[in-house]
Amino acid sequence: MILLSSASSLKAELKIADQPTFDLKKLQAVAKVYVRDLEKLRDATQESDLEIKSTLVPNLLAFELAKEILKFKKADTSRELFLLQIVSVLKKKKLKQPLSAVRVQLSNLKHTKDILKDQTVFTLQGKLPGSLIGVKEYAKGKSKKGKSLKTIFSYAPKDLRVAKIRIKKFYKLSKNKVTGTNRREPIISKPKTVSLIEGKPVFAEIRFSTSKLTKGARYTLNLKGIKKYTGPFAQDIFDLNEGRRWKEISPFQLRLSLPPSGTKVPRQLQQILAEVLPQL
Repeated sequence: MILLSSASSLKAELKIADQPTFDLKKLQAVAKVYVRDLEKLRDATQESDLEIKSTLVPNLLAFELAKEILKFKKADTSRELFLLQIVSVLKKKKLKQPLSAVRVQLSNLKHTKDILKDQTVFTLQGKLPGSLIGVKEYAKGKSKKGKSLKTIFSYAPKDLRVAKIRIKKFYKLSKNKVTGTNRREPIISKPKTVSLIEGKPVFAEIRFSTSKLTKGARYTLNLKGIKKYTGPFAQDIFDLNEGRRWKEISPFQLRLSLPPSGTKVPRQLQQILAEVLPQL
């Protein structure tokens, strides 16, 4: 929270006028309903022991504002200090204009911490390029294709480990120079860069222009190019001997639902946004 001693200088810098204490509880009640209604629209599916959850946030600026409002504890907070805190937080999040977003969580349901057991890991080619994940308008009719929306990642996906995987497959015979006997040595490939979904759920957020959302339209989150491996896993080596496979699983398609109000924001939140937007 912003210290009281710095409030006057910040107020002058941000050009926020003096305001009386306001009804924070009423504002928090509105924010709580807004956040709850969006989070209720979360869709989830799983394929080959990988679970994916997604939530469409029609107005990311309003959503972050609502969540920040819920963090305030003091009911007697002045409007002046409240606005200063909101401006500070939204600046840190680099939110300066209305944007929509899809929040994605990927969870490995078969991960085990027992290193003596076979491990299940999922891989994405490279560092989760935008070609693997996207948002489309739902196409009506079998012959029509959905329109893709131009998206960007809000930040680097969390808990997605980038690694250089090597493949152990088949064996070659080599002669022991001391004993003269033949022995089998594994053939290990050159390293390949992939992103790993291991024990911790992976979180990602992709943003796109709110103007691209159409009321009444339906949207889908599409994710492809995920591979699954189950077997011994140490030193970032996949052992594909004994019939083990590292293969691509079926693509995912999740429904993204807009709330009944579409992209509309409650009036009370709109009023706060109108005051802080010029300061961002």
